[in-house]
Amino acid sequence: MELGELVGRLGSAILGVDDFQALLQEATELIATAAGAEFVSIQLEQSGSRYEYRWDRHGLVPASFAPRPAARTTAAGHRSEVLTVGMSEVGLRCAVMVPVALSKDDGLVLCVGFGEPGRILPMGDIRAFEAVAGVLALGASRHSFQQLAVMDPWTRLYNRRWLDMTLPAELERVRRYRQPLAVIALDIDHFKVVNDTHGHSTGDKVLSGVARALQESIRSCDAAVRLGGDEFLLVLPETAAAGVTRIARRIEDRVRQLSFGDARSPVRVTLSGGAAYADGLSTPEALIDEADRALYAAKADGRDRIIVPEPSPAREDLLRVVRSGARASTTL
Repeated sequence: MELGELVGRLGSAILGVDDFQALLQEATELIATAAGAEFVSIQLEQSGSRYEYRWDRHGLVPASFAPRPAARTTAAGHRSEVLTVGMSEVGLRCAVMVPVALSKDDGLVLCVGFGEPGRILPMGDIRAFEAVAGVLALGASRHSFQQLAVMDPWTRLYNRRWLDMTLPAELERVRRYRQPLAVIALDIDHFKVVNDTHGHSTGDKVLSGVARALQESIRSCDAAVRLGGDEFLLVLPETAAAGVTRIARRIEDRVRQLSFGDARSPVRVTLSGGAAYADGLSTPEALIDEADRALYAAKADGRDRIIVPEPSPAREDLLRVVRSGARASTTL
């Protein structure tokens, strides 16, 4: 497929697609294939938050690599440019950067990197990259950038921003309507070893696979959040200890069955996790800290387990006080 044909294909896809994030991720590989590139990155930025979708043929470009901050670049009126300085440090020979302004504060940057020595980029290719970036920017505007702001592009789980907006409201429901609420903090055991031994591309597959297993293990009313790196949090409304235990065991079973890499050198991972229960006095920070303490206990106990503590008698007494409508004064 040539770049010109790709512009039309992306334009048609944007009109009918429901999952724009999935389209952006697919677009990175399509652009790389059409251009013969080793690396493609699409950055979206809104109000200081950055989201990136990337494709790396050899898995050598560091995750921290970003040619320019998208909003700053577009706001400054930068035009497309070919970057060569410092590219060898990230495994590339050169890269084309195409910025597009979405609004005063929002921006999109398409970066296409090449590894061939002496590669000459015709002006026609640069113009084609500009057309592709323009179509993607149109799609970002059409598909509500606000929705992207609360989703993690790598795993398609909710992100920390969503959690900060939603968890206080869930805790208010606990106080007002006397509904149980639990959270489970999770992270992938020895994830750094996976990246160091098998490469970041395998690490990305592990993150995506674990995220999918989490989504498949919870109910439609629950939420899975990627806090960052290999850390996750599950928010489980209207879930008491028995339900939390069922979900935890389901997650353990699903993750243990996952296999990454190839048949000759499979990569398997496990999770450690810990649960915590909300009460009428819980704050988001305290609830997450409690789940983290259970998570650390799971790691200290040998990893590959999710600890689901029994609710303490003091907490159950406090919930009864909240349910009766009396003023709670118990300190946990």
